Amino acid sequence: LTENESKVAEIRQREESSLTPRPYLTVGGGCLYFIGLICQFTPFCDVFGLIYPGIEFFHGFCYTFVILGSFVLALCTFLFVIGLCWSCTRPWAAIVLIAVGLLGELMLFGGIVSIVIWTLVAIGIFYIYFKWAPEYFDDKQKEFPGWLQDLGNFWQLSSSADEWKKAAAIGGENLGAESRGLVGGFPGGKWMLQQGDEASQAIQEAKDKMSGQGPTQSGTI
Repeated sequence: LTENESKVAEIRQREESSLTPRPYLTVGGGCLYFIGLICQFTPFCDVFGLIYPGIEFFHGFCYTFVILGSFVLALCTFLFVIGLCWSCTRPWAAIVLIAVGLLGELMLFGGIVSIVIWTLVAIGIFYIYFKWAPEYFDDKQKEFPGWLQDLGNFWQLSSSADEWKKAAAIGGENLGAESRGLVGGFPGGKWMLQQGDEASQAIQEAKDKMSGQGPTQSGTI
């Protein structure tokens, strides 16, 4: 029973630590998607500028609209995808994100004015649902209703390089642990992992001897 409890505790700790890199991966993926949209839509300004040389829109303002439109489209898609991912764990917050994302994609076809209107509406909705309402129930010392859910930690990014290294290290460790578990499930996988661990230990001992240090406890690959 004690062994099972320790395994459960280890699994829970691994799951909690696996959430550390998630905010960086989420926001990083959204930024890459935004850059990809810009690279995809910018050439259309040059093409339409050649087809319609007399229209000034395709010689200046078009690039501004592409950047702004790509940002809005990337943000709406970002919110929609996160909403889908949260549909099982945070259903009410997911509905808010999905509704705002879909509304933004529809308003995108209306031009600059509709984009500005959507931006103001989205800011208002997010402020009321994720900021004002939680503070209201905190001030009243009331329990949060079931429909009021938070954003989690995906938006809590640190500007410290040490935190980035920590998130990357934890992500690498979790990936390695998951890979070992996957390999160990195949026929002969445990033997391969054992051979790899022994080889890693031999290499570490050889490095210690070359550096003039005594034998140390080595890790696994």
